[in-house]
Amino acid sequence: MKHPRVFLHIIIFVALVGCLNQDSVEVPEEIRDLENLEVYPAELKPELDINIEKEREFGDTDTVHLGAILKDFAVDDNGRVYIADLRENKIHVFNPDGSYVQAIGRAGRGPGEFQMIWAIQVSNDHLHVLDFNQSKISTFSLQTYEHIRDIDVSLENQPSEKPAWVDQSRRYQAFLKPTDFFILPDDKYLIFFSDPGVTTADHLDKRTYQASIFNIKTGEYENHNLFSFRWTGQVLVHDNLIMFKVPYKRSSQFDFNHNTLVYGWTNDPLFKFYSMDGEYQRALYYPLKRVNLEEEDALAVYQAADEQLINAIRNDDLPDSWPAFNTLKLDDEKRIWISVTSEDLDVFEWWVLKDSGELLTTFTLPRDYSIEVIKDDYFYTHEIDRETGLQRIVKYRVEMN
Repeated sequence: MKHPRVFLHIIIFVALVGCLNQDSVEVPEEIRDLENLEVYPAELKPELDINIEKEREFGDTDTVHLGAILKDFAVDDNGRVYIADLRENKIHVFNPDGSYVQAIGRAGRGPGEFQMIWAIQVSNDHLHVLDFNQSKISTFSLQTYEHIRDIDVSLENQPSEKPAWVDQSRRYQAFLKPTDFFILPDDKYLIFFSDPGVTTADHLDKRTYQASIFNIKTGEYENHNLFSFRWTGQVLVHDNLIMFKVPYKRSSQFDFNHNTLVYGWTNDPLFKFYSMDGEYQRALYYPLKRVNLEEEDALAVYQAADEQLINAIRNDDLPDSWPAFNTLKLDDEKRIWISVTSEDLDVFEWWVLKDSGELLTTFTLPRDYSIEVIKDDYFYTHEIDRETGLQRIVKYRVEMN
């Protein structure tokens, strides 16, 4: 057993180290007072090297044409890839070797049919598909690809009292519906609500993500006030033009894995961890160097922009810098993958962080290569051919050493 005085000295030493670490880095005032905040130095050195090899593409074949409208995709434990086709309202299934298997679902309003596929997940030999228009989640077998059930996840038909944010959001012309979900243990969904139907710039800053837990067995929501994050959708609104995913706009980014949710607002390299009951646990902060934003750089992202878009950007209130980061992903080892804005605006610098915060490794990818799924020793990107506009999913093998 340690002597009490020695133990006290250890506590004081740890506290001083934490204070020195935070005081040596400029931390915004609104962040500084967070509990359990770990601040990292400005110059981080990665612990490991990384080797990335392109292994497979999933896209057009002789029998199927995916076109240019891919909404989401998922990968099962056997390496099969499931790609949501927004135009055809079906899920295309590919073997790990890239060969085509079949399509699941079709357009319609019946069982296992879709009006607008919005998000998909795989878990426990099942494929789960969220239909935005119908506010339902359809489940299919990964063994037979047969439809199992549809679950109504709308709020309109719920017997329980609606959460307060329903009426609050409607005052700002926002009508929140299920737009994302994650699969929890014990037959439950973590469902996120938002309203991506932007028709005006009014009250854009009032919109939020709201999260609830849905019990599949009872068919009812059991917790409505789990998380509340701001939503902007990275939208540019000018006259009759509405542009989504504008790269210099700020947005909420979050991901969920192993009963942990990590959230970040892209303006700040701050990542907050939450438990499944919605309780804040801790945060990591990285004082990244900001990349200045010039009007010509914002315009250069859109290589073939028309006059209306050019005028919209020139009339927009541009921030002084690009977002600190763009994308946040949490892998099956609870490592955080973030795409960081670099001086070379043609690429993102990707950081891989331990869940404890240390920098594991870094690498670069073109801006158009968006990492969406990280599974085992692979990551899968959504890539767009700028010349043809065609989209594909690409599988890369990753080795860190």
